Amino acid sequence: MDKRKVCLYTQTHWDREWYWGFEKYRTQLVSVARMLVKELHTGGMPVFHLDGQSCALEDILEMEPLLKEPLTELISTRKLRVGPWYVLADQMLVSGESLIRNLERGIAVASRYGEPLKVGYLPDTFGHTVDMPRILSGFGIDNAVVWRGVPKLYSDDKGPVFFWISPDGSEVMGYLLPDG
Repeated sequence: MDKRKVCLYTQTHWDREWYWGFEKYRTQLVSVARMLVKELHTGGMPVFHLDGQSCALEDILEMEPLLKEPLTELISTRKLRVGPWYVLADQMLVSGESLIRNLERGIAVASRYGEPLKVGYLPDTFGHTVDMPRILSGFGIDNAVVWRGVPKLYSDDKGPVFFWISPDGSEVMGYLLPDG
């Protein structure tokens, strides 16, 4: 008998600003946060990943400070996962130094509330720097989740799991999300 285990991990991708302005997105984010607190406390959802951006916590709490205690509880019990990035940056538009500082700040912000997620969560970028495995490894992160921008070298009919290697030999295990 072939037994397979399927893991479902609920998450959201959140743009701070895109086709609507920052304030409209932030208002929606607070509504999502209220719903998450309810669903995670009642068991409606076992765990939720808040898109790898710890700046979302600052945005939520600036508008709704009363959510600090329940969010901190959920993060400390690992029901709500946050980080490790401060923002999901476009890797092709910024320097390696800014990516390092972004990760450093994201981990620091997330750590105020509990343990940051140690996953190189990079789902919605349009390309990846060849040094991303080295940057992630420097923070003790040995894996990455990606979607767009993965070179054909990793994505041609090899399945969703691959080893992503920087020119210096640093390596992380990558997981390629399915299209869409």
